[in-house]
Amino acid sequence: MSAFKLLLLLSSSISFHLGLGRTSSPSPEDKIMVNEGTWRQVGLPAELFLKVNCSSRIARDISTHLFSQATTWLATAAESIVILHSLLRHPPDNTLAPLDALGPPEASQLTVPFVIGASLIIVGGILRFAAFQTLGPYYTFIQCLRKEHKLITTGPYAIIRHPGYAGLLYCITGWCIVHG
Repeated sequence: MSAFKLLLLLSSSISFHLGLGRTSSPSPEDKIMVNEGTWRQVGLPAELFLKVNCSSRIARDISTHLFSQATTWLATAAESIVILHSLLRHPPDNTLAPLDALGPPEASQLTVPFVIGASLIIVGGILRFAAFQTLGPYYTFIQCLRKEHKLITTGPYAIIRHPGYAGLLYCITGWCIVHG
């Protein structure tokens, strides 16, 4: 069962990583959503402010995603070490004795909450990745309206209005269950 848990753990981490993939940035010609909730064309006086503001916001969003991905891979590595340690619990030369501090072998057992959490991460990551692929260059972290923008009703958008947000909610909930 520990090997299956390791497979689920790695699958969920890969799915989470893909679900937090990079998206495109708005260009100066795009209509950017302003705080008041109205759409407006970026003009010359506001263009510099919006470029700086959007760049820092994009950098912040990307760094948040990179931090989330790094945290996930560190937690996955730690959990993988515990699982592998339980699989190699009784080596003949006792070389893994320092790893006993990681916890008892029961810590690596497959549980129902773990399966549910890993499944949520996998479904959420696939849903977000499908949203990225369906929208292509139209998927941005900054809300904007692009030239030739059209309503997408194919792929996951045929079923869910905001599959990117739904997938992120599944990923975060599953992550809390798996690594919490």
